[in-house]
Amino acid sequence: MLNLLLYLMVGLVEWWLALRRTLACARGERCLLIILVFIENLLGLWVLSNFIQKNDWLIAVSYSFGAALGALLVNLKKKEVKV
Repeated sequence: MLNLLLYLMVGLVEWWLALRRTLACARGERCLLIILVFIENLLGLWVLSNFIQKNDWLIAVSYSFGAALGALLVNLKKKEVKV
């Protein structure tokens, strides 16, 4: 169970990084962009490696659920636009 929570958290962090990377790209923050892509790729490859070695679909489900939560958290932080 603790393992699944770990993959959930990695998925959450990786998708937060992915969405933050997109923002860094749009803003022209090159140094931050490079760092975020590096970390994001390492996390993704670590999960992929564990998934392939263990052939455990609960890893994929937990990671995907965490990724969805990460995207949701970034979306909830959006500032409201006043008209």
